[in-house]
Amino acid sequence: MDVLTITPCSLASANQRAGRAGRTSHGKCFRLYPHSLLPSTNPDSPMPVVTPPDLVRSDVSLYLLQLKALGIDNLAKFDFMSPPPSEMMIRALEFLFCLKAIDEEGRLTRPLGARMAEVPLDPMMAAILLNSHEFRCGQEILTIAAMTQVQNVFNMVSGGTREMMSDLERRKFTAEEGDHLTLLNAYNAFIRFGQNDKSWCGNHRINHKALSRAVSIRKQLKKYLDRFGIPVVSCEGDAVRLRKCLVSGYFKNAARMMPDGTYRSAREGATLHVHPSSVMFTRQPSTGWVIFHEVLETTKSFMRDLTVIEEEWLVELAPHFYTFKGGGIKKH
Repeated sequence: MDVLTITPCSLASANQRAGRAGRTSHGKCFRLYPHSLLPSTNPDSPMPVVTPPDLVRSDVSLYLLQLKALGIDNLAKFDFMSPPPSEMMIRALEFLFCLKAIDEEGRLTRPLGARMAEVPLDPMMAAILLNSHEFRCGQEILTIAAMTQVQNVFNMVSGGTREMMSDLERRKFTAEEGDHLTLLNAYNAFIRFGQNDKSWCGNHRINHKALSRAVSIRKQLKKYLDRFGIPVVSCEGDAVRLRKCLVSGYFKNAARMMPDGTYRSAREGATLHVHPSSVMFTRQPSTGWVIFHEVLETTKSFMRDLTVIEEEWLVELAPHFYTFKGGGIKKH
């Protein structure tokens, strides 16, 4: 499972940030940690000297997909500047195979794999977007894909009456199916009422800048579908088709609700919690199952951007990844 974790910055990053003070005018740098934390004075410091490269600390499926698109099939012999751990590479290749981006021989599939490498999205969302024509929900998936690329869609405030009012405004867009459909509702309302009316956005706690960027991203993504000749149609409110399409890419990120209110990831059995920003934070999934966009690790492992799904969809749409066994779902 891929997790966004808060870690100490490196000494190199800290020095680079300090260099920004005084670059264009007089300035000072204030470090919010003691001098004893620096690795130069403390050999046991949790602060690394340099930041580890992305290839050795994050999901490499996108990088491997792009290398495949460049015609580099034998990744074991590729001269990486910072070689990723072999286990990470194996997991990434297995996942790309499950997404049907590569075949059993590890070769890029065409047209799906080649198109996934072209679309500027992570492999999961790229697969969802390119699968949308099969579920006849391209209009909605374009919007959801764009909305997941921006931050802080809602201007939430904390404390007293203002927090309560912010929550009430967001509920106007809430979909019982979860966050992805809520984002869809917010975007559609923005296009209809708020794109040229910042006061409407302010009254409804919508971040005008974030939604405007989502509009731009959506236009860019649609150009890819047009160039690929993929028809873009609407699901006409059929939330089942839309959620199934999301499962076709997010199947790896599935979790089941437990009696104590926590969740267990279907893949590793890790304990997960719903992020407070999710519309599912105060709701229980009617089916007991959700898929999620990502996990943020702070005091707990929090799932962000959840959608309620049916358990059987995982086996139906990802039989290469899941199977029913002993009355429940199991990972292959």
